[in-house]
Amino acid sequence: MDIAVDANRDGVIKFAGNSNSTDPNLAGKPQDKTTEAKPFRFWLNDDYDFREQDTPGAILKDSDCDDITSLRDLEDYTRLAIHIGGLYEGIANGTVKIGLKWKNTSGGTPSIKVFKAANQDGVDENGKNYLNDNAKALEQRAGTLQYTLGAVTGTQPLILPPDFWTGYSEASPKRFLLFEGVTEGKGQLCITIHKADGTLIGEGPGIWLDLLNIKKMYVRAKGTPETNIDAPWEDKPSVVTGYVSDSNGNNFIQPWDEEKTALIYVHGIHGPFVGETAAYLGNINVAETIFKRLWHAGYKGRFAFYKWPALNPAGFFLNGTGFEFNQSEYRA
Repeated sequence: MDIAVDANRDGVIKFAGNSNSTDPNLAGKPQDKTTEAKPFRFWLNDDYDFREQDTPGAILKDSDCDDITSLRDLEDYTRLAIHIGGLYEGIANGTVKIGLKWKNTSGGTPSIKVFKAANQDGVDENGKNYLNDNAKALEQRAGTLQYTLGAVTGTQPLILPPDFWTGYSEASPKRFLLFEGVTEGKGQLCITIHKADGTLIGEGPGIWLDLLNIKKMYVRAKGTPETNIDAPWEDKPSVVTGYVSDSNGNNFIQPWDEEKTALIYVHGIHGPFVGETAAYLGNINVAETIFKRLWHAGYKGRFAFYKWPALNPAGFFLNGTGFEFNQSEYRA
């Protein structure tokens, strides 16, 4: 038996064992190995995707729900593959059960929620079609597939239900899940083997996962000064500009596989009639959406968000101070 994620993010999942050595879709591809020093990193699903949009500053979290809340929510999920060989009859008749559990955890109490993937042939790039094919995304949100099979948390195994194994056989020994991160921490997610009554009788291999607040996965900074900048037509000395880190208590943690490239998203202008706090949260949400989509596309360089101190272009209507776009552009 084996368990794997797309550890190198090349679009395919190739088990570290020999369970797919003859699969033509994986010919020439490297194995997806994880270790304690080189874990698979993924973010927590702690935003709120409502009506297919992120909701800045929301208290609710998508991971609080037991279903996939929207198509947009799916970009906060990633694939998990398991291969179980030699236990076909036992699993079919219920005398053998398979579960998932954590061991060797650190840095918190990691937890995930798992979902049966609509695509049960998902070793190759087609396994990602829940992200880029609207029909496949709708399929993942339909019927029972949109509901979690349960949470893997603490030291208790989550035993996978009988209907998860529909279609499983000697000819089709691989099963695919999607998972979302719920709480932070690092650990080894392992396969467990149980009797019909749930008694643990053995463990299979594990993969190392590191679940993080997404704000620890990219860099943020703000231009300074934010206030007391005179208009460009004032006959006064030039403003000395700079920047400050904008970690907000979530310092960047460099990934072990970071490539030496960088992509910097620069923004700052407010949307019309949007206050400063709401505009800032909206800027952050857009930055994180960009980061997620780059990540799913396999980008491994550093991502950063730089905010310049814009004014509100609707300032005249809000406070009578005049149309502030030109001054905002000067600040940029």
